[in-house]
Amino acid sequence: MARKKAKNEKSQPSNELRSLPPAPNQRRLPLHEMHDEDFEEILADVSEKEPGIIRAELKRTSGVEQFGVDIEGFSDDQKPMLVISCKCYRSIQPAKLKGWSNDFLDHIGGHWKEKGVKRFVLAVSVELNDDRLNAQIAVESARFKALGIGYEVWGLKKLTDKLRPIPHAIAKFFHPGWLEAIGAATAMAARANLPNPSGSTANSTATAQAAQSLSGVAGAVRQRLGDAIANQLEDALCRCVP
Repeated sequence: MARKKAKNEKSQPSNELRSLPPAPNQRRLPLHEMHDEDFEEILADVSEKEPGIIRAELKRTSGVEQFGVDIEGFSDDQKPMLVISCKCYRSIQPAKLKGWSNDFLDHIGGHWKEKGVKRFVLAVSVELNDDRLNAQIAVESARFKALGIGYEVWGLKKLTDKLRPIPHAIAKFFHPGWLEAIGAATAMAARANLPNPSGSTANSTATAQAAQSLSGVAGAVRQRLGDAIANQLEDALCRCVP
């Protein structure tokens, strides 16, 4: 992830992520307040939940070129079919999108040749409700399509939606109050309490996985924030389950 940014565009990491949300029922996670490295880490967690991806790796080795991406998501035949460029910004200008595309496309005939890349994702910590941004997204999509590669932009809404089902990833970096604020705790508690009238293996497996995720959230919070806050989270999750 490039470190030199235009003035006032780049996010400044905030300690408020460890505090309670300023108001209940927040619709978006404040991802723009994360450290660059933490933003990449949480995106790696998201990547491993994408269809066809069995593992995700950060391209963060010191002194080794990244070729325009921060994360590679590997398929079962060990090809990086998904690559993600992570940009933790407070705001972005349309011209940035072209430059970030070029960072990858400049190596399409070299490093990425015959690597099996199918999807290029630009993950940004901003809303995408801007006509100029969306016009540039269409331009970039056409550039990638001509090369047989899908182009996607994950903005703040999509990233929050993708993180909601994996609360253990949220709990690593945010106060547990955010789980309840965006509905992640309630959603996971509901999954853990799914009825299983047929006694099917599929339903039993889903329930077990949800319960394991709930346990993982509490464990992540306990490791990062201590027993007191972890116990509060566990109590809140118990209240969510009838």
